[in-house]
Amino acid sequence: MARALLPNLRLAVSAEGSAFVAQATSRMGSITDNGSGGVYGYRASKTALNMIIKSLALDLEKEKLGCLLLHPGYVNTALVGFQGTVSPEDSVKGLTKSIANAKLEDSAKMFHFEKGDVLPW
Repeated sequence: MARALLPNLRLAVSAEGSAFVAQATSRMGSITDNGSGGVYGYRASKTALNMIIKSLALDLEKEKLGCLLLHPGYVNTALVGFQGTVSPEDSVKGLTKSIANAKLEDSAKMFHFEKGDVLPW
């Protein structure tokens, strides 16, 4: 997807000075923050995604393109049987704020939707 949008991202850099690829991930993909175990497939897929975004960030940094990892929280959706503690609207509001406040030095960092805190991974 990033490759397909690269021409548009370059236009955004020309207009704004920088641009970002933002990817939804999960703190469940954090090796550092794994205190509960289990959920192997989901954790592995999110950890792999985080590494892909890290590599992409390194490849794109010379073009003033950054990559963000965004943890949306435990969102109340079908994925979690509607047991989530965060509304989709609140999650999106926080994620949008993280994207709007991003700086190039934030590239490849994971941000929590609520406060914009950087999460270890």
